[in-house]
Amino acid sequence: MLKGKTKIELRDVHTREVEVIEEENMVTNALQYIFNPMGYVKAADPMFTTEYVNYYKTLTGGLLLLNKALDENADNISLPGDVEQTGCAVYDQQNSSGQTLRGNFNATESEIDMENRRVKYVYDFDTAEGNGTIACVALTHALGGYGNRGLDVEPTRELYPYYKSIGSGLLRYTGTNSGINGQDRTMSYTLYGTGIKWIVKIDASTDSVYYFTITSTTSVRISRYRANIHTISLFDRPGAVRTLLEETDITFTQAISQQYFSYNYDEETDKLYIVSGSSYSVSNGGNFVVTEIDMANGYAVKQYAMTNMIGSAMRLGYERSDVYCYRGYLYFQNYGYGVKFYIYRQEIGNSANVQKVDVEVRQSEPVMARNGRLYFECASSYSGSYCCYIINTDNFTMRYPETYEVFDANDRQYVPVIGYPLTYYLTCGSNNGIFAIRTDYLATINNLSSPVVKTADKTMKVTYTLLEQ
Repeated sequence: MLKGKTKIELRDVHTREVEVIEEENMVTNALQYIFNPMGYVKAADPMFTTEYVNYYKTLTGGLLLLNKALDENADNISLPGDVEQTGCAVYDQQNSSGQTLRGNFNATESEIDMENRRVKYVYDFDTAEGNGTIACVALTHALGGYGNRGLDVEPTRELYPYYKSIGSGLLRYTGTNSGINGQDRTMSYTLYGTGIKWIVKIDASTDSVYYFTITSTTSVRISRYRANIHTISLFDRPGAVRTLLEETDITFTQAISQQYFSYNYDEETDKLYIVSGSSYSVSNGGNFVVTEIDMANGYAVKQYAMTNMIGSAMRLGYERSDVYCYRGYLYFQNYGYGVKFYIYRQEIGNSANVQKVDVEVRQSEPVMARNGRLYFECASSYSGSYCCYIINTDNFTMRYPETYEVFDANDRQYVPVIGYPLTYYLTCGSNNGIFAIRTDYLATINNLSSPVVKTADKTMKVTYTLLEQ
């Protein structure tokens, strides 16, 4: 059993007075979920490599200073949308980027006592770093300890991904040798949609992987195949073909295109969205259709006739990832050659409600959304092209993370594995995907009895001790 405590020391640089705050923490179930085996697909090997070992450096090597208290619940393992980082830090890393969010690891005072199962993390913040209200201190993955909640000004970027691999995903949910011609939303409009199965989600509780196919302009088929996570038959061939469990045909009235469309699955509401038009871009004043399929309620369908009212062309279906539907809005970029790119949102069912983040960005696509944050990305190995932006969907503002990619230089779809918190299947076109965990989890929660405010006339030392009993 892990127990921990935090000590915050705020030192006034003028008077030299020190204010000390000490609190005890609670440990969440995040680490338990990470180590839990996931049937046949989670390889043990990654957990024994330097990518994870030593665990105290990786799994709890990130520090979060948060502006609001969190619900002290063992299953509260993700940051709510209304909570921001006041500061952060990473084990064995110094902040040399010049940004003012991240502090510095204090190697001199930090201690690792393997014999007594104790680790003490010490982090220092100078007068310019970590300023603001601190109501909660939490430990997270080392990669989660970077400024990946976002900064107001674009920082120096490195690759600090939101996911870490836990297995190679060799059971082939996609690829021609899977026997079902499965694809994902990163594919281009040039791949005609008829008969293609597009991956949506994996449900471990029913050992199922879900796909949809646009079977006509007014019908969609949902196919549920055995995922082979927990069950296998002597007659299954998971490396070559999926076992079909169920198919459901869904019809609707407003016609959609089988070629020009974007789609996404919203894990928060268990809904599939298909956004379709007559071309891969929609001119200003042009029409398109949003089709919502409620997978939790008998595949009930709602459709919305929409009009592009952003004042310029919108990018709709050049790739399947051009538009993202989330919490009642469509998120997308404008389209054209030689234009300045911006991020827009339009209310689903109310075309007149259009908003724009008035900051020029690089051409990118919305790739995933969770807990009120939506991520735009251009995944690339070329630094002149890559980018990553975070949209706060509550107030429609944009911030810049320290990472330049969500995971890697391959366009990925982040398919949730329902029943395994933090776990996703990262698909890549028609190739094999990988299973990975999110790195921005809450491993511990340490709410302060009363929030403290760090100001620019104070330095700060944060000492976080974990003890295994």
